[in-house]
Amino acid sequence: MPPLSSDELQDIAQESGLSPEQVRRSLVDNQGGALVRSPERGMVTPSMRGASVAHAEGRLPVAPDNAVRRVKEAVERQARSKGHMHGQDEADIVDEQRKITYRIRAESDGGQGALVRIDIDPSQARANQTLGWMGVIGGAAVLGLAAALTGSFALWIATGVVGLGGGAALGNQRRLLNARVHDAHALASHAIADAESKVPALGPAEGES
Repeated sequence: MPPLSSDELQDIAQESGLSPEQVRRSLVDNQGGALVRSPERGMVTPSMRGASVAHAEGRLPVAPDNAVRRVKEAVERQARSKGHMHGQDEADIVDEQRKITYRIRAESDGGQGALVRIDIDPSQARANQTLGWMGVIGGAAVLGLAAALTGSFALWIATGVVGLGGGAALGNQRRLLNARVHDAHALASHAIADAESKVPALGPAEGES
């Protein structure tokens, strides 16, 4: 399973009734991997909010606050979802169809323009995937315990069916998540290019000199 962010661990903890540390230990014990992934580096400092599994970057010949608004509008058009600003230079858009959050931020390029970055955050999709994984493990464990206590061969068969069927379903979910991330990265790259192409046609944005 891909590494999880602190926000994802908190969401899973609330759903399961465990503490974040208990969830972390449980997942490490079962998967033997690191759970919190650092954002990928690039020209622009990544957002510290949420997780980042991929990103797209570009340069717009406008100030950072206007660049964020232009890219936000481009992502909103393509994802058909509305976002919200975080201060002047950051914005988030939740793509409900893909269960992906686009985190946009911009910095000055040292001249008259801005460097823009869109981080792809699949925390919502991952949380759903992890809850499903924990449900499969929990269901198999309950059936296995009942089979051990009763000696029922039928319950042992049911345990195997749940484990195999659940594992196959979760494998399909992982492939779907990877496809969604790939699709979201393409959308983010196209949104930056689209916003850049519209700057001359739009003229100076509000607040620019």
